[in-house]
Amino acid sequence: SDASGMASELLDDYEEGTWTPVVSGLTLSSSTGHYVKIGKLVWVNAQVNINTQNSGTGAVNLRGFPYDQDTTNSQRGGGYITQWWGQPSGWTNQNIHISFDTNSKAYFRFYNGSYMADLNGNHLDDAYNFHYVITYFAA
Repeated sequence: SDASGMASELLDDYEEGTWTPVVSGLTLSSSTGHYVKIGKLVWVNAQVNINTQNSGTGAVNLRGFPYDQDTTNSQRGGGYITQWWGQPSGWTNQNIHISFDTNSKAYFRFYNGSYMADLNGNHLDDAYNFHYVITYFAA
């Protein structure tokens, strides 16, 4: 704040804590997350360790965020994987993006050479681990 006293400059909410990420379609050996919430802005980071890949073709998605997502505007939030281990053979430094839908679920997406595709369990090896960060607005 620049001490002008305007309400828009006041820090009205600050919180930090831990949360447990939920990942659909994969068997996890562990998942841990941390978050910081300032006003409506939520920043999360997490590490997910996968025991067994899913042989299904459904899109892998993240759920269980510490706050529900604000879906009243088009800025739904998103993020990216910062580190990963167990990358399938044939993938060379493939960027994985994370984007929200309108139901507080976030999907892993990558460019497959033609378009943005959803990551599914068939894309991952067993013992796959990744860290990710996401920023979004809370409801």
